[in-house]
Amino acid sequence: MKQGDLFNLDEGLRLKREGMESAAEHYETDLELGKSIARRICREWGTVHAEDVNTELAFYHNISSLGNAAGSLFKGKDWTFTGEWHQSTRSSSHGRFIRVWRLTNG
Repeated sequence: MKQGDLFNLDEGLRLKREGMESAAEHYETDLELGKSIARRICREWGTVHAEDVNTELAFYHNISSLGNAAGSLFKGKDWTFTGEWHQSTRSSSHGRFIRVWRLTNG
């Protein structure tokens, strides 16, 4: 990265988008499974967050992580951010807060 791009929001967002697209392609099958799980959980519980999906992927499908593809789980018009946050219990997440989602059209 060039020095001039060190503090460049547009460049940072471009790199984020490229990284998510690349990860989504690499983990395409796992990501589709994750999206399916997210929809089912949301229909059952009303809301869902990435940790719900990751927990099921780990316990029932032996998938330890979606990596950067996890950022694509809730992309698109099907999902609405509830305004709520969940503090992750996954040790590698260092207690960060993640968004809670609901299906836009139930």
